[in-house]
Amino acid sequence: MKMKSSCTRENDAGRIVSVRPPDAYVLRRATHQDAAGIWRLISTVLSDFGIVADQETTDRDLADIEAHYADRGGIFFVLLDARTVIGTVALRRESPRVGELCRMYLAEEYRGQGLGRRLFHHVLAEARRRGFQEIFLKTASVLTTAISLYERAGFRPAPDQAAGGNCDRVMRMRLD
Repeated sequence: MKMKSSCTRENDAGRIVSVRPPDAYVLRRATHQDAAGIWRLISTVLSDFGIVADQETTDRDLADIEAHYADRGGIFFVLLDARTVIGTVALRRESPRVGELCRMYLAEEYRGQGLGRRLFHHVLAEARRRGFQEIFLKTASVLTTAISLYERAGFRPAPDQAAGGNCDRVMRMRLD
């Protein structure tokens, strides 16, 4: 692995990645002002995995984050490098005891530094704080790194639930 500068390095795949201390990034609640950056990140990551993002159908929740998340008892977080959205994760309230973990994305050049785990554990802590006893998520089989993270944390397949959209897998975990 070659260092390119004090803030970048070459990863094992030969790509230049950002390297900064974890506390150099800001994790906060998303607002309407983040919408363009969120769309840019999510559509890019999906495209990298051969998945088409569509603001009119599968991704319409991104048009009004506050209405689809905060106003319905959920929350949407962004991870920022300066003012650039580099990561997202969200939590939807399905019922008083069940939440859905969704919209977990991280820009490619920031992977491999524990930032995805930071997003993941932050949203799990938020789910527990809100009193959820169970959490589920929908994902695509091509997202193997994310699926490994979910499985290590205790998520298991939920074959009785329909995936839908761009997703072909549903997983769930008890939080209590």
